[in-house]
Amino acid sequence: MALSVRGRDSGAWLGIALLVATPSVHGYTLLFLLPGLLTVRRDYSIVLAMLFVGVYHAYAWWICCLLVVYILVAGTRWPWLRSVHLADGADPAPRPTAMTRDDSPSLT
Repeated sequence: MALSVRGRDSGAWLGIALLVATPSVHGYTLLFLLPGLLTVRRDYSIVLAMLFVGVYHAYAWWICCLLVVYILVAGTRWPWLRSVHLADGADPAPRPTAMTRDDSPSLT
């Protein structure tokens, strides 16, 4: 299965598949959902992580997992659901431009 999943969200989909396949790993299940949470917008992923960790019940885990799956699927149609650097394609840290000869400070 790992070889058949390709694309930019392959880590997220494999993490969700591992979570569905082995739901009995108790407290470590958030680690499988982390790649999915990293592809979701930060404000949504913090709320989803609080739902996952804060409410220690199985129904909250499955609701969180289903919401991440929904955001991953809906992110193809609405890119604002995805993480900002994945949706816009923008560089998160702009690089400084090189100084040209005309921009150099003069000594006079």
